[in-house]
Amino acid sequence: MRLRKYSLASIGPTRQGELVRSGERKRIFYLKIPSEFVAFINYMSNTWFPDIILELYIDGSFEERIERKYDSRRIDPPIVVKNKIEVWARNNSENDYFIEFEVDGVAVLRKDIME
Repeated sequence: MRLRKYSLASIGPTRQGELVRSGERKRIFYLKIPSEFVAFINYMSNTWFPDIILELYIDGSFEERIERKYDSRRIDPPIVVKNKIEVWARNNSENDYFIEFEVDGVAVLRKDIME
C-alpha cells in the first residue's frame, strides 16, 4: 500500500517566532502532532544572532543544540516526531531579538504505517 503524505503545514504553523529579550530563555516554536499522525522533519531553517542558542526538542527529549543559522538545512534521514516539536531560544546577548524557526516535512497516518 502506498502511504498518503500530508504537508506539516496542514497540521499547524511550521514557521514561528518570538521576541526573546536579553538574558531570557523562551519557547519560540511549538507544533503538536495529532495522535493519528507520525511526522517526518525533512528541513529546518532559523534566524540566528551572536550569543543566541537554540535547543530543539522532539517528543519532549533534547535533540540538538543549534548555534548557527540554517537556511533550509536538509535532514537526512528525517527526524521522526510522534508527539510534538519544540524549540527554545536562550538569549545571552545584551540585545533583544525576534528569533524564528521553521520546519518542513510530511505527516503520515499511523494506521497507514501499521497496515
